[in-house]
Amino acid sequence: MSVPLDPSIAIALLSEAETRMAQALDNFFQRNRERIQDTLLRAIATQTTPSMLESRQTCLDWLQASPDRLSSAFAEQFRQHLAHPETFEHQARGRSGQLQLVDDDVLGRQLASDKIAAHLTDDLRPELLLVFGRLQSLIQASLGAPGEIQAFGPLPVIHALSRALDSLGLDSQNGTLLIQNSAAPLFDTLKHTYSALNQFLLEQGIEQHTSIRAQPAPTRRLNPQTKPRPGAKMAFPLHCHVFSTRLQAGKPRPARYLPRPSQALSFCGSFSKALANPMREASTSRCLMPSPACLNSS
Repeated sequence: MSVPLDPSIAIALLSEAETRMAQALDNFFQRNRERIQDTLLRAIATQTTPSMLESRQTCLDWLQASPDRLSSAFAEQFRQHLAHPETFEHQARGRSGQLQLVDDDVLGRQLASDKIAAHLTDDLRPELLLVFGRLQSLIQASLGAPGEIQAFGPLPVIHALSRALDSLGLDSQNGTLLIQNSAAPLFDTLKHTYSALNQFLLEQGIEQHTSIRAQPAPTRRLNPQTKPRPGAKMAFPLHCHVFSTRLQAGKPRPARYLPRPSQALSFCGSFSKALANPMREASTSRCLMPSPACLNSS
C-alpha cells in the first residue's frame, strides 16, 4: 500500500510541472525558426496571390526579427491560462445564447486551432496517458479530490499561441498561417515535454492515479448493416480514446502536420469555404481530457 502524498509536496511538484511546461514554450520559436520558415516557403510555393504573398512575408518577418517576442508572448499566455484556467475556458466556449457577427478570418482561426489541437491530442495520447495519470495523483493529494487536468493539454497550448499572436498584433489570417505551419514543431515539443515531465514525476515516486490506469483502447461493435469506408478509421469520442495504451515507439511525425500547398490557408478564406471543409475532429476538441467516469466505463 502506497504512503499518502503530503499535500505540500504535491503542490510544490504541481508548481514545478507548470514551470517546466511554460519553459518548453519560452524559446519555442527560437529553436524552431528555420524549420517553420522552410515549411512556410514550401506550403505556399505554388500560391502567389497578393494576399498569400503578403501573409507569408509577414510571418517570415516576425520569425526573422522577433522570435523571442513570439516565444515570450506564447509562454506568458500559457502561464496566465494555468493561473486562471476557468477564465480562458469560458472565453474559448464563448457566450451561449448570444448572436454575434464573426469575421471570416477569425472563424477560420478558431476552426484551424481546434482541429490542430484535436490532432495533437490524438497523436500524443500515449504520452498524455502517462503524465496525466501522475498529475492527477498530485491534484488528488493537493485538493483531496480528483481535479481537472486539461489545463496541461494541447488545446490550451494552441489557444495560448493564438492569443499570443493576437496580443502582438498579427491579424487572424497571418496568425492562422503561422499556427498551421508551427504544428509539426509543436507536436515534437509537446511529445518531448510530456515524456520528460512523466520521467521527472516517476523519479519523485509519483504513481499514476487509479482513475487513469493503462487500459486497452475501447472497441465499438459495427452495425452489421453498416459497411465501413475503405481505409476509414474507427470513430470514437476523442475524450474516451485519447488514452490508448498502444505506445507508438519510433513512429514518425504524423503527415497531417505537414500542410500541402493547396491547404496552406484552407481556413482563412470565406465562411463558405470554411464550411466546405468539414471539421469532424474539431467538433470534439472542446473535451480533450477524459473524466474518470469515462475512463472507468471502457
